[in-house]
Amino acid sequence: MRRVIRSFTAVVCGLTIGLLALSTPAAAPGASQPAGGQAPSGQSTGSQSAGSQTTGGQSGPGEPAPGPRRPASGTGKAAAMYLDTHRSFEDRAADLVAHMTLEEKVAQLQNDAPAIPRLNLPAYEWWNEALHGVARGGLATVFPQAIGLAATFDPRLMHEVATAISDEARAKHQDGLSYTQFQYSGLKVDRARVGEGDRVNVSVDVKNVGPRAGDEVVQLYVRELAPEIRRAEKSLRGIERLSLQPGETRHATFSLVPNQDFTHYDVEHKRYAVNDGSYEVQLGASSSDIKLKSTVVVNAH
Repeated sequence: MRRVIRSFTAVVCGLTIGLLALSTPAAAPGASQPAGGQAPSGQSTGSQSAGSQTTGGQSGPGEPAPGPRRPASGTGKAAAMYLDTHRSFEDRAADLVAHMTLEEKVAQLQNDAPAIPRLNLPAYEWWNEALHGVARGGLATVFPQAIGLAATFDPRLMHEVATAISDEARAKHQDGLSYTQFQYSGLKVDRARVGEGDRVNVSVDVKNVGPRAGDEVVQLYVRELAPEIRRAEKSLRGIERLSLQPGETRHATFSLVPNQDFTHYDVEHKRYAVNDGSYEVQLGASSSDIKLKSTVVVNAH
């Protein structure tokens, strides 16, 4: 049972390692770090889990039974391996789990995994699902319950719903993983007026203006400015992930076709349609963090 708990908890803790990097300075380049995260000869790193050998050998008579390792602190003591951002995620997760008590490991199996302050481990809520929209992940498009969707008997509509959900899930998964800042500029839309089958090319420059390398997921949304019927406020129509070094600028490009990307489902005629009128092309880090906008006029008929 302990082995099952240890294995599953390693997966959960792997998700939190990135958060530790935010609050923990990386080990200095060239600093001595013995293999396996052990202390130099003659220096103890503390006891390991029950049944395993301690750094200084087996416990002697009268000594306390081995327990979970404690993170080293203070001058002259080796830092715990899981705090070293130069180590692999797998090694850091395994070391972090080894520092936990059995009770702490069990608590991490819950979806609302609690914080462990002594290990600098933040709380983490990992419950999520996307049956009719990305749940418990902040602002997202919400669709009717699955039984209501099925009652439309429209396979294409189901595909469109699933596509919207999966696009938002991918964008949300990437959002917030970078501990730096980005600047958007130079939005270009190559056509201000288009027919329903014409192609519109959109591009934007993104610069890493923060102190460290990071990834930005540029998201493209389309919004009808004066819709004839009630519809979603905006639709996600493209995402592009950019990896940027400090001070680096890269170009994100997208392509839109009105009869594919500006459409809505016409319930009365049971088909997809695109209306004449003005549409706003929006680019940003998320649906609630739009950086730049431009307008395109569609003459569909």
